[in-house]
Amino acid sequence: MFRTGLKRWICVWVIVSLCVTGFGFCRSKVVKASTVIGENIKFLFDNNVTGFTDGGEYQYHGIKKISHDILHGEGVMKLELDYSKDKDKNWSEAKIDYTFGSKITFKYYSKLSFDMIYNTTYKTTGSFKAKLFASQEGAGEINVDTEISEGEKYSTNLVKSKVIITIPTNNITADKFSLGIVGCNTDYCGEIYIDNLEFIHKSMQYVKASLKPIPQASIQVGKDSISIGNITMPVKTKVKLVDNYAKDYVASLYSYLDAIGKTELVLYGHQNDIHHKAGNKGKEYSGSDTKDVTGSYSAVVGIDTLSLTGNEMGTFDQTQSQRVKKCVKVAKEAADNGAILTLSAHMPNFELIDKRVKNHKSGSNHQDEVGYLSDGSYNFYGYTPNVISGNIVERIMPENDLNYLYTAYLDLIAEYGKELEKVNIPVLFRPFHENTGNWFWWGAAQCDAKAYKNLYRYTVTYLRDKKQVHNFLYVYSPGSEPENIEEFETRYPGDAYVDMVGFDMYHQYPNNNDNFIEQFQKQIKIVEDFAKNRNKLFAITETGIANGNEALLIAGNVRKDWYTEILNVVSRTNASYFLLWANFGEDSSFYSPYVVEKKGDTVIGHELIDNFIDFYNNNNSVFAAQTGQYKNLKVKVLPEKGVNGFIISPVSGNRILKTITLRAQLSNVDKQDTVEFVAKNQKGSVIKKIQAVKGKEGFYSGKFLKSALKDLGANIGTIQLVVNNKVYDSIDVKFNMPEIKLPFTVVDTFEGYYGEERLLEKQWSVGKGSGCSIKSKLVTDKNKIYKGKYGLKLDFILTENGYAGVVKNMNNADWSKKNALQFFTIPDGKKKKVVIQITSNGNVFEVYLNDYKEYNKNNNPILVTIPFSSFIGRDNKDAIFSAKSIDSVGLWCNSIDNKEKLLNTQLYYDEIKAVNTKSKSITFEQVK
Repeated sequence: MFRTGLKRWICVWVIVSLCVTGFGFCRSKVVKASTVIGENIKFLFDNNVTGFTDGGEYQYHGIKKISHDILHGEGVMKLELDYSKDKDKNWSEAKIDYTFGSKITFKYYSKLSFDMIYNTTYKTTGSFKAKLFASQEGAGEINVDTEISEGEKYSTNLVKSKVIITIPTNNITADKFSLGIVGCNTDYCGEIYIDNLEFIHKSMQYVKASLKPIPQASIQVGKDSISIGNITMPVKTKVKLVDNYAKDYVASLYSYLDAIGKTELVLYGHQNDIHHKAGNKGKEYSGSDTKDVTGSYSAVVGIDTLSLTGNEMGTFDQTQSQRVKKCVKVAKEAADNGAILTLSAHMPNFELIDKRVKNHKSGSNHQDEVGYLSDGSYNFYGYTPNVISGNIVERIMPENDLNYLYTAYLDLIAEYGKELEKVNIPVLFRPFHENTGNWFWWGAAQCDAKAYKNLYRYTVTYLRDKKQVHNFLYVYSPGSEPENIEEFETRYPGDAYVDMVGFDMYHQYPNNNDNFIEQFQKQIKIVEDFAKNRNKLFAITETGIANGNEALLIAGNVRKDWYTEILNVVSRTNASYFLLWANFGEDSSFYSPYVVEKKGDTVIGHELIDNFIDFYNNNNSVFAAQTGQYKNLKVKVLPEKGVNGFIISPVSGNRILKTITLRAQLSNVDKQDTVEFVAKNQKGSVIKKIQAVKGKEGFYSGKFLKSALKDLGANIGTIQLVVNNKVYDSIDVKFNMPEIKLPFTVVDTFEGYYGEERLLEKQWSVGKGSGCSIKSKLVTDKNKIYKGKYGLKLDFILTENGYAGVVKNMNNADWSKKNALQFFTIPDGKKKKVVIQITSNGNVFEVYLNDYKEYNKNNNPILVTIPFSSFIGRDNKDAIFSAKSIDSVGLWCNSIDNKEKLLNTQLYYDEIKAVNTKSKSITFEQVK
C-alpha cells in the first residue's frame, strides 16, 4: 500500500519483450508495478501458450498435455488431464509452470484470476481446487489455494468457473509461478480449458471517490427528549438498570439509546475504529478508516479486552497500568469525539494461562514463557478463546482451581472501567458473546445453559458489587442460532443481569440472489420481540460481510450497497445501532472501505468508498459527529429492591455421588428471609430441603448429605435456590449417575447416557445457521446401530445454503498412537454436503463425505474410515493436523443447491472412534 514516507516509487520491471506475442500483455510492452500505480499481468492465449510448461505433480498419476486451442472463437490453453487413477485422494495436483522474462514482486498483486472451462459429463464425483505457488530462497513462499465452484453454463455440457485466488502479502520476488489444478476425490478425465489468466495489481482495484461526505445535522439533546429536524422523541426519565448505583450518565445513555431505537435513526458502530485500520497510515491521515472516508469516527466504537492484554494495543510485557492507560486514552479520544464505547471480551483459555504461570521462566522475553509481569499481574496475552478444552466454565467459578486467574482478569477489566469512570465515560460491556455457537470455551458445546447463565451472573456481580464498577451497561449477545424467543431465552442470564440484548450475524459469501436479508430480518424480529417483552435495549451487536477467512474483498464485492441495505432494515426496528467488526489491515481482514491516497480533493480508496459515503449521507445513519450530548438528559435510576441470586456450586450438569456443599450468591435478602436449597428428582418430587446460611464470604451455603442419595437411584434432577418459597435459580444435576468413562480414543458409543436424550444433548451441542434446525435422538432400532443398545439419529431441516450440526468436546485428547477416525453411518441418498469435522490444537479440519460416490450413491449402513491425512484445514489450508491435541469432533450437514425451500434429511451414526488403518485413503465398508 502507498505510504507517504516513500520519497520515490518502488518498482519492479517485468520485461515482456522476451515473451511470445501470443499473450495479451506481451507485445514488446514493459509493465511497471509499483506501490500505487501499476498494471495487471494478463495472459489471453490469443495465438499460443508458449512459456507454459509441465510443472510436475503431487499425488497425480494421469496424463498431462498442454496445448493451444480455439473455443467459441477465443484462444485458450487446453489441458488434457486424467484424475481417475487418483479419485481416492482428496488432493491430486497437476502443475503448470510459467517463467517470466524478469522477476516480479508479488506483494504488489492481490489476486490471480482465470476462467476454467470443463465438461461436467467427464466426472461422476468430486470437485476441483486451484493453487498458486511461488517462492524465493531465503525469503519464503506463496502457497495458496481456493475451491472452484461449478460455475455457469458455457455451452452443451461445458461450464465456466471464474476462479480467484487471493495472494497473501509476501515480499518475495520470483521469476516463476506454478498453477496447480487440484482434483479432490474426482474421476474427471478429459479436457480443461484456461483463459483470461490475470495477476491483478492492487492499484487497479482502487477507485476515485465520486461522492463527497455531506455534513449531517447533529442530534439535539434536551433534558427529556432528543430531536433532529422536525422529529422530537421523548425519553424515559426513570429507568431500571442492572446496577442500582449506576452513574447518572449511564442512565442517560440508556435512555438515549432507547429513544434512538424508537426513531429511524441508526448509530453506525465499528470495532477498533480508532486504533486499527486498513488504509493509509501516513501522518496526514487519521487512525480511523471511517474518519478518513467520512470525516467522522463511528458513532459506536468497539474495544476488546484483547487490547487490555496487549494483543491489539500495546505489548504483553507492559505493566497492567500501562496497558490500561493506553486503552483509556483511545477510549477517551472516541468519547470526546461523540462516540459511545463498547467492550467485548475474547477471554483466554485460563487453563493455558495457569500452565504459563506455573512454568514461569524468570528473565524470559517470550510471551508464552512469562507467567506474570514485573508488577505482579498475570500475562493474559494471546488469542485462545477458541481453545475449547479444559472445562473452563466450571473451573473459573469460586472455589475452583482457575478462579484466581479469572478474578485477576476481571480486576483488569474493572481497572479499565474505573479509570473511565473518573472521566464520566460509560461502557456497554458485552462478555461471553456468541455463546450459542461452539467455537468459544463458553459456547453451547462446552457448558449447559444454566452453567453459562450463572457464570454471566457471577461476572456481573463481581464487577458491580465487589469491584464497585458503576459505569457499565451489560449486554447479552448470542449468535444467530436461536429460532424463536424460547430458544433465545434458553441461555439468557436474566433481567437482573442484562441491560441490552442483541445478536451477532454475518453475511457469508454474499450474492445478489441469497436470502441473507430475509434471515437477518427474521433474527431481528426474534430478538426485538424479546427486548420489548423484557423492556431491554436492543442492538445488532456484530455484523458484516464475510468471505470465508476474508471479510470484504479488496475487489469484486457483489453487494456494493450492503451498508445501506442493512441501514434500511435496521432503521425500521428498535435497534439503536449495528456494529461492524474491525479493519485489521488490507492484507488481513477489514469490514469497511478505506482511503489509500488523497491528492487535494481527489480521494482514492477501496472499491466501496462511494457506497459507504452514500450510506454516511443517508439521513438515517448517525456517526460520532452527529450523536449529540446524551449526558444532557436528566434520568434517574429506579433501584431494584427485589431478591435476585444464583447457585455458584455445584455447576449445572455436575454429578452428585457423595456429600457436597451447596453455595449461592444472593442480593437484597433480609435476615428474616428463609433461604434454602431444594433438591428434586426427575419427576419433580422434593427429595430434600436444606437450610442455607450466610457465611463470612457472603455466600449462602448448605450441605447435601450422601444419605439423601440412598433411595434415589440413577436420576436426572434439579437443585433449586428458594427464598421465602419462591424459586430464584435452578440447576440440573445427575444423582447417582457416575460417568461411564470411554477410552480417550473413543468419541462416543452412545451407551453412556442411561437412555436419556437430555444427557446426550448436553454432550453433543448444537450449532446451526439461521432458519435451520437439528434434533439429536438416541435410537434403539437394531438396523440403525452398529453395536450395543443405542445409536445416534440426527434430524435436519436446512434452508437454502443452510447448515446444522452437533459437536462433542474431546478435552484435548491424545490420539497420537492412532492414524484414522472410524464410524458407522447410514446416508439417506439426498444431495447435501456432509461434513466430518475435527478441531485439533485450535484449528478446524474437515472431510466432505459427499465428495465420494461410495457415500453419495448409498443409503445402506457403512463403516467409514478416514485417515487423519485426509483432513484439510478449513480456515487455514496450511494448518498441521495434530493427533496429540484433539479439541472436538463435529458432525455437520449443509444444503447444496436444494430445489425445495427446506431440506429435510436424517443421518445415523454409531461407534465413533480413533483407529489405526493401513489404507492411505478413505474407505467405505458395507455393513450387513
